[in-house]
Amino acid sequence: MTTRSDVTLEATDLIDGDRNQEYGDPFEMHKRAADIYNAYAGSSITAHDMAMILLSVKMARLAHMPLHRDSYVDICGYAGIGYEIADRMDKGLVNSLPEIRAEK
Repeated sequence: MTTRSDVTLEATDLIDGDRNQEYGDPFEMHKRAADIYNAYAGSSITAHDMAMILLSVKMARLAHMPLHRDSYVDICGYAGIGYEIADRMDKGLVNSLPEIRAEK
């Protein structure tokens, strides 16, 4: 097995196994995080936006520490979760609108 497959398989194991069992459905977790952020910042990001934000945090960390394996694993996971959320939103399977709207 190559190093690249090892990283992606580790991400798959995490998002389909431990993390999914610990935190529940990824869409619901990202939607909750987006709702909290929206209440705090007075914005209206979606669950998909939250996945992209978390992915960008990992990219920023890699700019500082390019050999940090865990960040690569997490990027694979967030990319897969981001696609799954976008697919659910596109199919109308989930409500993409933020639940909390902060007063401006």
